Amino acid sequence: LEFSVLGDSYSTYSGYNPSSNWTYYPTGDVDDVSEMWWYIVDEDTKYAYDTINAWSGGTVSNYSASTKGANSPFIKRVGNLGNPNLIFIMGGLNDALHDVPLVAFKYSNFVDADLDYFRPACAYVISQLKTLYPNADIVWVTEAITASDYLNSIHTICTEMGIPYLDPVPEVVQRHPTADGQATIADVVINYIETYL
Repeated sequence: LEFSVLGDSYSTYSGYNPSSNWTYYPTGDVDDVSEMWWYIVDEDTKYAYDTINAWSGGTVSNYSASTKGANSPFIKRVGNLGNPNLIFIMGGLNDALHDVPLVAFKYSNFVDADLDYFRPACAYVISQLKTLYPNADIVWVTEAITASDYLNSIHTICTEMGIPYLDPVPEVVQRHPTADGQATIADVVINYIETYL
């Protein structure tokens, strides 16, 4: 059994993401890959990691394409997750930090222009993952998002589209999880796997 991650800086570690992706870790007290949440999940559950497609600064929406690399948005990376049985989406914080417009909820019939906006882009990512990986379980793991309208939007979209979400509250320094924060995320994910999978 294998899992993949579609994520941002929270999940990057130099040498463990696709080579074109921008990375954030190692930094601070997260100085070994064994401290990354997904590495801990790999070690402590029946799942091994397949692809950690994380990109530092990546937004779910198209926003980061102009500043962090053309393929940094989650919407551009949905198809590059290997062959997982389980997919964790971990993002949304960068959209919130850049005030990407929320706009109305939309769950189907997406057009390119929709993907510049947060709510349609989140739904599009889930929709694409369901299509591309029909046999995979999909879980959204939220980040330390203090903007409740973004966090609540993720909750609403996940509920509407029938996927679970997890809300770990990791310790962060300069908006990024510390080693303890990474461990907190891992604990929440491992508990989910052991309870439901």
